[in-house]
Amino acid sequence: MTKILIIGLTAGPAGLMERQAGNMAIFISTLKILKDVIPDVQISTSLQLSEDFCNRYGLVSLKHRSFYEPNFRSGLISLLDYMRSGLWYFFKKKIKLDVKFLIKGVRLKELIRSDMIIDFSGDMYGDNGHPLHLLKHSLDMLTARLLEKPVFMFAQSPGPFTKKLRLFFAKYVLNKVSLITTREPWSYEILKRSGINKALIIKTACPAFLLPSSSKEKIEKILKEESIKVNFPLVGINICGWNFIHDRYKEHREDKELMPLVVVIKYLLEKLKINVLLIPHVFRTDKSGKLIHGPDTKIIEQLYRILDNDRSRYGDRLKILKGIYESSEIKGIIGRCNLFISGRIHAGVAALSQNIPTILLAYAYKHYGFARLVGQERYVSNNFGGKINAQDVISKIEDVWNNKEKISLEIKNKMPRVRQLVLLNATITKEIIDLIKRGEKSIPSETINSWLERGDQEGVGSYFDETIKRIDEIPELY
Repeated sequence: MTKILIIGLTAGPAGLMERQAGNMAIFISTLKILKDVIPDVQISTSLQLSEDFCNRYGLVSLKHRSFYEPNFRSGLISLLDYMRSGLWYFFKKKIKLDVKFLIKGVRLKELIRSDMIIDFSGDMYGDNGHPLHLLKHSLDMLTARLLEKPVFMFAQSPGPFTKKLRLFFAKYVLNKVSLITTREPWSYEILKRSGINKALIIKTACPAFLLPSSSKEKIEKILKEESIKVNFPLVGINICGWNFIHDRYKEHREDKELMPLVVVIKYLLEKLKINVLLIPHVFRTDKSGKLIHGPDTKIIEQLYRILDNDRSRYGDRLKILKGIYESSEIKGIIGRCNLFISGRIHAGVAALSQNIPTILLAYAYKHYGFARLVGQERYVSNNFGGKINAQDVISKIEDVWNNKEKISLEIKNKMPRVRQLVLLNATITKEIIDLIKRGEKSIPSETINSWLERGDQEGVGSYFDETIKRIDEIPELY
Protein backbone atom coordinates (compact mmCIF):
# COMPACT_ATOMS: atom_id res chain seq x y z
CA MET A 1 0.00 0.00 0.00
CA THR A 2 1.33 3.44 -0.98
CA LYS A 3 0.26 6.25 1.36
CA ILE A 4 0.16 9.85 0.18
CA LEU A 5 -0.79 12.84 2.31
CA ILE A 6 -2.02 15.92 0.45
CA ILE A 7 -1.67 19.23 2.29
CA GLY A 8 -1.87 22.80 1.02
CA LEU A 9 -2.67 26.45 1.43
CA THR A 10 -6.11 25.70 -0.01
CA ALA A 11 -6.88 23.92 3.25
CA GLY A 12 -9.48 25.66 5.40
CA PRO A 13 -12.94 25.17 6.90
CA ALA A 14 -15.29 22.67 5.27
CA GLY A 15 -16.74 23.94 2.00
CA LEU A 16 -13.81 26.17 1.10
CA MET A 17 -12.55 23.72 -1.52
CA GLU A 18 -15.83 22.47 -2.95
CA ARG A 19 -17.26 25.91 -3.59
CA GLN A 20 -14.38 26.65 -5.98
CA ALA A 21 -15.03 24.87 -9.28
CA GLY A 22 -11.46 25.60 -10.36
CA ASN A 23 -9.91 24.02 -7.25
CA MET A 24 -12.14 20.99 -7.68
CA ALA A 25 -11.22 20.67 -11.36
CA ILE A 26 -7.56 20.45 -10.35
CA PHE A 27 -8.12 18.20 -7.34
CA ILE A 28 -10.45 15.67 -9.01
CA SER A 29 -8.06 15.34 -11.95
CA THR A 30 -5.08 15.00 -9.58
CA LEU A 31 -6.80 12.14 -7.73
CA LYS A 32 -7.59 10.40 -11.01
CA ILE A 33 -4.09 10.53 -12.50
CA LEU A 34 -2.50 9.44 -9.22
CA LYS A 35 -4.84 6.46 -8.90
CA ASP A 36 -4.35 5.52 -12.55
CA VAL A 37 -0.56 5.44 -12.17
CA ILE A 38 -0.42 4.08 -8.58
CA PRO A 39 -3.36 1.63 -8.29
CA ASP A 40 -2.64 0.73 -4.64
CA VAL A 41 -2.46 4.33 -3.45
CA GLN A 42 -4.23 5.40 -0.27
CA ILE A 43 -4.75 9.16 -0.13
CA SER A 44 -5.39 11.28 2.95
CA THR A 45 -5.66 15.05 2.97
CA SER A 46 -5.84 18.00 5.31
CA LEU A 47 -8.19 19.65 2.80
CA GLN A 48 -11.64 19.76 4.33
CA LEU A 49 -13.96 17.85 2.02
CA SER A 50 -17.47 16.53 2.42
CA GLU A 51 -18.16 12.92 3.29
CA ASP A 52 -20.00 12.53 -0.01
CA PHE A 53 -16.98 13.74 -1.99
CA CYS A 54 -14.58 11.48 -0.08
CA ASN A 55 -16.80 8.45 -0.67
CA ARG A 56 -17.10 9.23 -4.38
CA TYR A 57 -13.38 9.68 -4.95
CA GLY A 58 -11.92 7.30 -2.37
CA LEU A 59 -9.90 9.39 0.07
CA VAL A 60 -9.86 10.43 3.72
CA SER A 61 -10.25 14.07 4.77
CA LEU A 62 -8.45 14.54 8.10
CA LYS A 63 -10.44 16.53 10.64
CA HIS A 64 -7.54 17.57 12.88
CA ARG A 65 -8.08 21.32 13.16
CA SER A 66 -4.40 22.03 13.74
CA PHE A 67 -3.74 20.71 10.23
CA TYR A 68 -5.82 23.28 8.41
CA GLU A 69 -6.79 26.22 10.64
CA PRO A 70 -4.68 29.29 9.79
CA ASN A 71 -4.72 30.82 13.27
CA PHE A 72 -2.23 31.54 16.05
CA ARG A 73 -2.91 28.29 17.93
CA SER A 74 -2.37 26.02 14.91
CA GLY A 75 0.65 28.09 13.89
CA LEU A 76 2.16 27.57 17.35
CA ILE A 77 1.53 23.82 17.09
CA SER A 78 3.28 23.77 13.71
CA LEU A 79 6.24 25.64 15.19
CA LEU A 80 6.50 23.21 18.12
CA ASP A 81 6.28 20.21 15.77
CA TYR A 82 9.02 21.74 13.63
CA MET A 83 11.25 22.24 16.67
CA ARG A 84 10.64 18.71 17.99
CA SER A 85 11.31 17.22 14.56
CA GLY A 86 14.49 19.25 14.34
CA LEU A 87 15.71 17.87 17.65
CA TRP A 88 14.81 14.32 16.59
CA TYR A 89 16.69 14.80 13.32
CA PHE A 90 19.75 16.19 15.15
CA PHE A 91 19.91 13.28 17.60
CA LYS A 92 19.43 10.73 14.83
CA LYS A 93 22.01 12.17 12.44
CA LYS A 94 24.65 13.51 14.81
CA ILE A 95 24.39 11.21 17.82
CA LYS A 96 22.90 8.15 16.08
CA LEU A 97 20.08 8.05 18.61
CA ASP A 98 16.43 7.66 17.60
CA VAL A 99 14.57 9.70 20.24
CA LYS A 100 11.07 8.68 19.19
CA PHE A 101 9.21 10.35 22.04
CA LEU A 102 10.01 13.70 20.40
CA ILE A 103 7.89 12.92 17.38
CA LYS A 104 4.65 11.70 18.91
CA GLY A 105 1.26 13.29 18.28
CA VAL A 106 -1.57 13.14 15.75
CA ARG A 107 -0.04 15.52 13.20
CA LEU A 108 3.43 14.02 13.24
CA LYS A 109 1.96 10.52 13.10
CA GLU A 110 0.17 11.40 9.84
CA LEU A 111 3.42 12.71 8.34
CA ILE A 112 5.45 9.69 9.48
CA ARG A 113 2.99 7.10 8.16
CA SER A 114 2.95 8.70 4.68
CA ASP A 115 5.31 7.67 1.88
CA MET A 116 5.04 11.11 0.31
CA ILE A 117 3.69 14.55 1.17
CA ILE A 118 2.09 16.37 -1.75
CA ASP A 119 1.60 20.11 -1.49
CA PHE A 120 -1.56 21.30 -3.23
CA SER A 121 -1.40 25.09 -3.04
CA GLY A 122 -2.03 26.26 -6.61
CA ASP A 123 -0.96 29.90 -6.73
CA MET A 124 -1.30 30.55 -3.00
CA TYR A 125 2.38 30.06 -2.13
CA GLY A 126 3.40 33.66 -2.70
CA ASP A 127 1.73 37.03 -2.42
CA ASN A 128 -1.73 35.43 -2.48
CA GLY A 129 -1.17 33.50 0.75
CA HIS A 130 -2.16 34.95 4.11
CA PRO A 131 1.09 35.58 6.05
CA LEU A 132 0.15 33.42 9.05
CA HIS A 133 -1.14 30.56 6.91
CA LEU A 134 1.94 30.80 4.67
CA LEU A 135 4.24 30.56 7.69
CA LYS A 136 2.30 27.68 9.24
CA HIS A 137 2.19 25.73 5.98
CA SER A 138 5.91 26.29 5.36
CA LEU A 139 6.69 24.95 8.83
CA ASP A 140 4.61 21.85 8.07
CA MET A 141 6.57 21.21 4.86
CA LEU A 142 9.90 21.76 6.62
CA THR A 143 8.79 19.41 9.42
CA ALA A 144 8.05 16.69 6.86
CA ARG A 145 11.53 17.13 5.42
CA LEU A 146 13.10 16.83 8.88
CA LEU A 147 11.15 13.58 9.26
CA GLU A 148 12.85 12.47 6.04
CA LYS A 149 9.70 12.47 3.98
CA PRO A 150 9.71 13.65 0.35
CA VAL A 151 7.70 16.85 -0.15
CA PHE A 152 6.43 17.31 -3.70
CA MET A 153 4.97 20.72 -4.62
CA PHE A 154 2.59 19.34 -7.21
CA ALA A 155 1.69 21.27 -10.41
CA GLN A 156 1.75 24.78 -9.00
CA SER A 157 2.24 28.45 -9.81
CA PRO A 158 4.33 29.63 -6.83
CA GLY A 159 5.01 33.35 -6.46
CA PRO A 160 5.33 36.12 -7.18
CA PHE A 161 7.18 37.31 -4.06
CA THR A 162 7.07 41.10 -4.03
CA LYS A 163 7.91 41.50 -0.35
CA LYS A 164 11.58 41.03 0.52
CA LEU A 165 10.79 39.04 3.66
CA ARG A 166 8.49 36.67 1.76
CA LEU A 167 11.12 36.20 -0.95
CA PHE A 168 13.82 35.47 1.63
CA PHE A 169 11.55 32.94 3.36
CA ALA A 170 10.45 31.37 0.05
CA LYS A 171 14.06 30.86 -1.04
CA TYR A 172 14.78 28.99 2.17
CA VAL A 173 11.65 26.80 2.09
CA LEU A 174 11.42 26.05 -1.63
CA ASN A 175 15.07 25.13 -1.83
CA LYS A 176 14.42 22.56 0.93
CA VAL A 177 11.50 20.70 -0.69
CA SER A 178 12.19 17.57 -2.72
CA LEU A 179 10.65 18.68 -5.98
CA ILE A 180 8.50 21.38 -7.58
CA THR A 181 6.50 20.95 -10.77
CA THR A 182 5.07 24.10 -12.30
CA ARG A 183 1.68 23.92 -13.96
CA GLU A 184 2.57 26.46 -16.65
CA PRO A 185 5.89 27.78 -18.01
CA TRP A 186 5.86 31.30 -16.58
CA SER A 187 6.00 29.98 -13.03
CA TYR A 188 9.26 28.22 -13.88
CA GLU A 189 10.71 31.51 -15.08
CA ILE A 190 9.49 33.34 -11.99
CA LEU A 191 11.03 30.80 -9.60
CA LYS A 192 14.37 30.95 -11.38
CA ARG A 193 14.35 34.73 -11.51
CA SER A 194 13.45 34.83 -7.81
CA GLY A 195 16.61 32.94 -6.95
CA ILE A 196 14.97 29.56 -6.26
CA ASN A 197 17.94 27.83 -7.86
CA LYS A 198 18.68 24.87 -5.62
CA ALA A 199 15.22 23.36 -5.93
CA LEU A 200 14.52 20.72 -8.51
CA ILE A 201 11.90 22.34 -10.76
CA ILE A 202 10.19 20.52 -13.63
CA LYS A 203 7.84 22.17 -16.12
CA THR A 204 4.52 20.33 -16.42
CA ALA A 205 0.87 21.35 -16.90
CA CYS A 206 -2.21 21.77 -14.72
CA PRO A 207 -4.24 18.59 -14.06
CA ALA A 208 -7.47 20.59 -14.65
CA PHE A 209 -6.88 20.21 -18.38
CA LEU A 210 -7.87 16.56 -17.97
CA LEU A 211 -11.09 17.07 -15.99
CA PRO A 212 -13.80 15.00 -17.71
CA SER A 213 -16.96 16.75 -18.74
CA SER A 214 -20.34 15.47 -17.60
CA SER A 215 -22.23 13.32 -20.07
CA LYS A 216 -23.86 14.86 -23.12
CA GLU A 217 -27.27 13.76 -21.83
CA LYS A 218 -26.74 15.49 -18.49
CA ILE A 219 -25.61 18.72 -20.13
CA GLU A 220 -28.58 18.66 -22.50
CA LYS A 221 -30.89 18.30 -19.52
CA ILE A 222 -29.27 21.26 -17.72
CA LEU A 223 -29.44 23.47 -20.81
CA LYS A 224 -33.12 22.61 -21.26
CA GLU A 225 -33.90 23.37 -17.61
CA GLU A 226 -32.04 26.69 -17.89
CA SER A 227 -33.78 27.51 -21.22
CA ILE A 228 -30.43 28.09 -22.93
CA LYS A 229 -30.53 27.90 -26.70
CA VAL A 230 -27.43 26.36 -28.27
CA ASN A 231 -28.57 26.32 -31.91
CA PHE A 232 -27.33 29.89 -32.18
CA PRO A 233 -23.75 31.24 -31.86
CA LEU A 234 -23.03 31.43 -28.14
CA VAL A 235 -20.34 33.25 -26.14
CA GLY A 236 -19.73 32.29 -22.53
CA ILE A 237 -18.40 34.89 -20.11
CA ASN A 238 -17.03 34.48 -16.60
CA ILE A 239 -16.07 37.44 -14.44
CA CYS A 240 -14.84 37.66 -10.85
CA GLY A 241 -13.69 40.10 -8.18
CA TRP A 242 -10.04 39.55 -9.13
CA ASN A 243 -10.74 41.42 -12.38
CA PHE A 244 -11.34 44.68 -10.52
CA ILE A 245 -9.17 47.20 -8.69
CA HIS A 246 -10.76 47.28 -5.24
CA ASP A 247 -11.24 44.42 -2.77
CA ARG A 248 -11.03 41.24 -4.83
CA TYR A 249 -13.46 39.42 -2.50
CA LYS A 250 -16.15 42.10 -2.59
CA GLU A 251 -19.41 40.75 -4.02
CA HIS A 252 -20.97 44.06 -5.06
CA ARG A 253 -19.09 46.38 -7.41
CA GLU A 254 -19.67 49.96 -8.36
CA ASP A 255 -21.60 50.08 -11.65
CA LYS A 256 -18.83 52.11 -13.24
CA GLU A 257 -16.37 49.23 -12.64
CA LEU A 258 -18.52 47.01 -14.86
CA MET A 259 -18.85 49.45 -17.74
CA PRO A 260 -15.94 48.05 -19.81
CA LEU A 261 -17.70 44.68 -19.77
CA VAL A 262 -20.99 46.32 -20.67
CA VAL A 263 -19.30 47.74 -23.78
CA VAL A 264 -17.89 44.28 -24.67
CA ILE A 265 -21.21 42.47 -24.22
CA LYS A 266 -23.14 45.07 -26.19
CA TYR A 267 -20.66 44.59 -29.00
CA LEU A 268 -21.31 40.83 -28.95
CA LEU A 269 -25.10 41.17 -28.80
CA GLU A 270 -25.60 44.11 -31.15
CA LYS A 271 -22.68 44.10 -33.57
CA LEU A 272 -21.93 40.39 -33.96
CA LYS A 273 -25.47 39.20 -33.10
CA ILE A 274 -24.11 36.50 -30.77
CA ASN A 275 -25.99 35.16 -27.74
CA VAL A 276 -24.25 35.64 -24.40
CA LEU A 277 -24.28 33.30 -21.39
CA LEU A 278 -22.89 34.62 -18.07
CA ILE A 279 -21.35 31.72 -16.13
CA PRO A 280 -20.31 31.68 -12.42
CA HIS A 281 -17.38 29.46 -11.42
CA VAL A 282 -17.17 30.06 -7.66
CA PHE A 283 -19.94 29.58 -5.09
CA ARG A 284 -20.30 29.81 -1.31
CA THR A 285 -21.64 27.50 1.41
CA ASP A 286 -24.33 28.08 4.02
CA LYS A 287 -24.10 27.02 7.69
CA SER A 288 -25.13 23.48 6.81
CA GLY A 289 -22.39 23.15 4.18
CA LYS A 290 -24.78 23.34 1.24
CA LEU A 291 -23.54 25.22 -1.83
CA ILE A 292 -25.23 28.56 -2.46
CA HIS A 293 -24.66 31.39 -4.90
CA GLY A 294 -21.49 33.38 -4.31
CA PRO A 295 -19.43 36.30 -5.59
CA ASP A 296 -19.37 35.38 -9.29
CA THR A 297 -23.16 35.18 -9.38
CA LYS A 298 -23.56 38.50 -7.55
CA ILE A 299 -21.31 40.27 -10.04
CA ILE A 300 -22.92 38.78 -13.15
CA GLU A 301 -26.41 39.56 -11.79
CA GLN A 302 -25.33 43.16 -11.37
CA LEU A 303 -23.90 43.15 -14.89
CA TYR A 304 -27.15 41.69 -16.22
CA ARG A 305 -29.16 44.37 -14.44
CA ILE A 306 -27.12 47.14 -16.07
CA LEU A 307 -27.51 45.56 -19.50
CA ASP A 308 -31.09 44.38 -19.59
CA ASN A 309 -32.96 44.58 -16.32
CA ASP A 310 -36.42 44.49 -17.82
CA ARG A 311 -35.56 41.75 -20.38
CA SER A 312 -37.15 43.83 -23.13
CA ARG A 313 -34.00 44.61 -25.06
CA TYR A 314 -32.16 41.29 -25.39
CA GLY A 315 -34.64 38.76 -24.02
CA ASP A 316 -33.29 35.19 -24.17
CA ARG A 317 -30.19 36.33 -26.05
CA LEU A 318 -28.57 37.35 -22.73
CA LYS A 319 -28.74 34.66 -20.04
CA ILE A 320 -27.32 33.88 -16.60
CA LEU A 321 -26.49 30.31 -15.61
CA LYS A 322 -28.75 30.19 -12.56
CA GLY A 323 -28.13 26.75 -11.11
CA ILE A 324 -25.30 25.58 -8.88
CA TYR A 325 -23.27 22.90 -10.61
CA GLU A 326 -20.20 20.74 -10.12
CA SER A 327 -17.00 21.48 -12.02
CA SER A 328 -17.59 18.71 -14.59
CA GLU A 329 -21.09 20.01 -15.27
CA ILE A 330 -19.88 23.59 -15.70
CA LYS A 331 -17.18 22.33 -18.05
CA GLY A 332 -19.82 20.58 -20.15
CA ILE A 333 -21.89 23.77 -20.33
CA ILE A 334 -18.84 25.81 -21.32
CA GLY A 335 -18.21 23.17 -23.97
CA ARG A 336 -21.34 24.28 -25.81
CA CYS A 337 -19.94 27.79 -26.39
CA ASN A 338 -18.34 28.96 -29.63
CA LEU A 339 -16.13 31.46 -27.81
CA PHE A 340 -15.28 31.95 -24.14
CA ILE A 341 -14.14 35.07 -22.29
CA SER A 342 -12.81 34.22 -18.85
CA GLY A 343 -11.86 36.22 -15.79
CA ARG A 344 -11.09 33.07 -13.76
CA ILE A 345 -8.21 30.98 -15.05
CA HIS A 346 -9.80 27.57 -14.56
CA ALA A 347 -13.05 28.54 -16.22
CA GLY A 348 -10.74 29.39 -19.13
CA VAL A 349 -9.01 26.01 -18.81
CA ALA A 350 -12.43 24.33 -19.04
CA ALA A 351 -12.86 26.04 -22.42
CA LEU A 352 -9.33 25.61 -23.75
CA SER A 353 -9.29 21.91 -22.87
CA GLN A 354 -12.30 21.52 -25.19
CA ASN A 355 -10.56 23.39 -28.03
CA ILE A 356 -12.77 26.45 -27.61
CA PRO A 357 -11.19 29.79 -28.64
CA THR A 358 -10.72 31.66 -25.37
CA ILE A 359 -9.85 35.20 -24.33
CA LEU A 360 -8.34 35.37 -20.85
CA LEU A 361 -8.64 38.51 -18.74
CA ALA A 362 -5.27 38.29 -17.02
CA TYR A 363 -5.13 39.57 -13.46
CA ALA A 364 -1.93 37.54 -12.82
CA TYR A 365 1.08 36.17 -14.67
CA LYS A 366 -0.34 32.62 -14.63
CA HIS A 367 -2.87 33.49 -17.37
CA TYR A 368 -0.01 34.09 -19.79
CA GLY A 369 1.55 30.79 -18.75
CA PHE A 370 -1.64 28.77 -19.26
CA ALA A 371 -2.22 30.42 -22.62
CA ARG A 372 1.37 29.68 -23.60
CA LEU A 373 0.77 25.95 -23.09
CA VAL A 374 -1.77 25.95 -25.92
CA GLY A 375 -0.20 28.66 -28.09
CA GLN A 376 -2.88 31.26 -27.34
CA GLU A 377 -0.98 34.03 -25.51
CA ARG A 378 -2.00 36.54 -28.20
CA TYR A 379 -5.54 36.22 -26.86
CA VAL A 380 -4.69 37.22 -23.30
CA SER A 381 -5.94 40.69 -22.39
CA ASN A 382 -3.91 42.51 -19.73
CA ASN A 383 -6.11 42.96 -16.66
CA PHE A 384 -3.26 43.66 -14.22
CA GLY A 385 -4.18 46.34 -11.74
CA GLY A 386 -7.90 45.56 -12.15
CA LYS A 387 -8.33 47.43 -15.43
CA ILE A 388 -10.35 45.76 -18.19
CA ASN A 389 -9.55 47.32 -21.55
CA ALA A 390 -12.80 47.06 -23.53
CA GLN A 391 -11.24 48.00 -26.87
CA ASP A 392 -8.45 45.46 -26.46
CA VAL A 393 -10.96 42.71 -25.65
CA ILE A 394 -13.14 43.71 -28.62
CA SER A 395 -10.17 43.64 -31.01
CA LYS A 396 -9.34 40.14 -29.77
CA ILE A 397 -12.98 39.08 -30.20
CA GLU A 398 -12.89 40.29 -33.82
CA ASP A 399 -9.72 38.32 -34.49
CA VAL A 400 -10.99 35.18 -32.79
CA TRP A 401 -14.43 35.27 -34.37
CA ASN A 402 -12.98 35.60 -37.86
CA ASN A 403 -10.53 32.74 -37.25
CA LYS A 404 -12.32 30.52 -34.75
CA GLU A 405 -12.01 27.29 -36.74
CA LYS A 406 -8.29 27.81 -37.25
CA ILE A 407 -7.76 28.71 -33.57
CA SER A 408 -9.74 25.69 -32.40
CA LEU A 409 -7.49 23.46 -34.52
CA GLU A 410 -4.38 25.15 -33.09
CA ILE A 411 -5.54 24.35 -29.56
CA LYS A 412 -6.48 20.80 -30.52
CA ASN A 413 -3.01 20.19 -31.93
CA LYS A 414 -1.42 21.35 -28.67
CA MET A 415 -3.57 19.24 -26.36
CA PRO A 416 -1.73 15.88 -26.76
CA ARG A 417 1.46 17.55 -25.50
CA VAL A 418 -0.45 19.23 -22.65
CA ARG A 419 -1.85 15.85 -21.68
CA GLN A 420 1.67 14.39 -21.58
CA LEU A 421 2.81 17.23 -19.32
CA VAL A 422 -0.13 16.71 -16.95
CA LEU A 423 0.53 12.98 -16.69
CA LEU A 424 4.22 13.67 -16.03
CA ASN A 425 3.18 14.88 -12.55
CA ALA A 426 1.78 11.45 -11.71
CA THR A 427 4.66 9.59 -13.36
CA ILE A 428 7.18 11.54 -11.27
CA THR A 429 5.19 10.73 -8.12
CA LYS A 430 5.29 7.02 -8.88
CA GLU A 431 8.98 7.05 -9.76
CA ILE A 432 9.88 8.83 -6.50
CA ILE A 433 7.84 6.32 -4.48
CA ASP A 434 9.52 3.43 -6.34
CA LEU A 435 12.92 4.89 -5.41
CA ILE A 436 11.87 5.11 -1.75
CA LYS A 437 10.64 1.52 -1.70
CA ARG A 438 13.99 0.41 -3.15
CA GLY A 439 15.71 2.19 -0.26
CA GLU A 440 17.21 4.98 -2.36
CA LYS A 441 18.16 8.12 -0.43
CA SER A 442 18.46 10.43 -3.44
CA ILE A 443 17.16 10.79 -6.98
CA PRO A 444 19.63 9.51 -9.59
CA SER A 445 20.85 12.12 -12.07
CA GLU A 446 19.58 10.07 -15.02
CA THR A 447 16.06 10.12 -13.52
CA ILE A 448 16.23 13.88 -13.03
CA ASN A 449 17.48 14.37 -16.58
CA SER A 450 14.63 12.21 -17.85
CA TRP A 451 12.06 14.38 -16.03
CA LEU A 452 13.67 17.56 -17.31
CA GLU A 453 13.67 16.23 -20.86
CA ARG A 454 10.05 15.05 -20.69
CA GLY A 455 9.01 18.39 -19.21
CA ASP A 456 10.94 20.47 -21.72
CA GLN A 457 8.65 23.00 -23.37
CA GLU A 458 9.09 25.57 -26.06
CA GLY A 459 11.23 28.34 -24.57
CA VAL A 460 9.33 31.19 -22.95
CA GLY A 461 12.29 33.45 -22.23
CA SER A 462 12.04 35.84 -25.18
CA TYR A 463 8.26 36.15 -24.92
CA PHE A 464 8.57 36.61 -21.16
CA ASP A 465 11.05 39.48 -21.55
CA GLU A 466 9.06 41.10 -24.34
CA THR A 467 5.84 40.98 -22.33
CA ILE A 468 7.47 42.44 -19.23
CA LYS A 469 8.55 45.41 -21.31
CA ARG A 470 5.08 45.79 -22.74
CA ILE A 471 3.06 45.56 -19.50
CA ASP A 472 3.89 48.30 -17.00
CA GLU A 473 2.42 46.49 -13.97
CA ILE A 474 4.37 43.24 -14.29
CA PRO A 475 7.85 44.40 -13.21
CA GLU A 476 6.50 45.32 -9.77
CA LEU A 477 5.46 41.71 -9.23
CA TYR A 478 8.94 40.23 -9.46
